Order: sequence, then structure tokens, then C-alpha cells
Amino acid sequence: MNKSQHIQQQAQDLFCRMVKATCGFSCIREYKFHPTRKWRFDYCIPERKIAIEVEGGAWIQGRHNRAEGFIGDMEKYNTAASM
Repeated sequence: MNKSQHIQQQAQDLFCRMVKATCGFSCIREYKFHPTRKWRFDYCIPERKIAIEVEGGAWIQGRHNRAEGFIGDMEKYNTAASM
């Protein structure tokens, strides 16, 4: 793990600890919510049915900003909402 990955890991862990400390709920990273698809939420508070997704930079043309990735995200979000 390089320094950048280590810092990102610490920030993610800090977020989950802050949710627990301030709200009293367990926050789970990379939560698999669908029984057959490989979909995961970046963060999830299952007991409250709260999903948190981090989309990334809008100006770097990452996967979430391209048409195919955007459509895939919409399918994931719509399926999650219907569940």
C-alpha cells in the first residue's frame, strides 16, 4: 500500500468512526447489497437503509462520468431503491 492509499484508507475508516460516534449506527464500507450482482455501496448504514456513493471528480472523465458508467450507476441506484 502506497502513502496515498494509506491516507485514503485512514479517511474512510475515520468516516465510519464518525458516523458511529455521532449517530450510533454502524457504517459499513463496500457493502454488497444485491444477492446476485456484484454491486456494492461505497458506504452503507443498513439498519437505516442509507447508502452513500462517492462519485469522484466531475472534470476528470472517470468511469462515473462516461455514458456507459453513468447508465450502469443509474441501474444500480434504481435497483437499490426498488429493493
